[in-house]
Amino acid sequence: MIRGALGETTKTRADRVLYPGAWVNIDNSGAAAIARSFNVTSITDHSAGDFTVTFTKAFSNATYAVVGSAGTGNHSQIWTNNTATAKAAGAVRVSTWSPADTLTDYHPTTVICIGR
Repeated sequence: MIRGALGETTKTRADRVLYPGAWVNIDNSGAAAIARSFNVTSITDHSAGDFTVTFTKAFSNATYAVVGSAGTGNHSQIWTNNTATAKAAGAVRVSTWSPADTLTDYHPTTVICIGR
């Protein structure tokens, strides 16, 4: 048994660890395309800097965490979950923004979703 910081016990440390349930590296050097991925069936490119990632196997609910990055070097941008569309168990819509606050495609763009 392992005792956690709050006094809880668990059989193994792995019971408390969450791994990425899905990730994708998007090649935005031309038409948006999946370069590499895990548990991602497709991406939908809505417009510059606005796309949806669809999972092969959905999460159990929409409470998973979403993190990512976009671009390289001096043009790197952290992207945000698109607030116009709520997360769903089977997909998430994300946006990448320029320093001038406009939707912009960046190459590469990486999305990581962590949860169950």
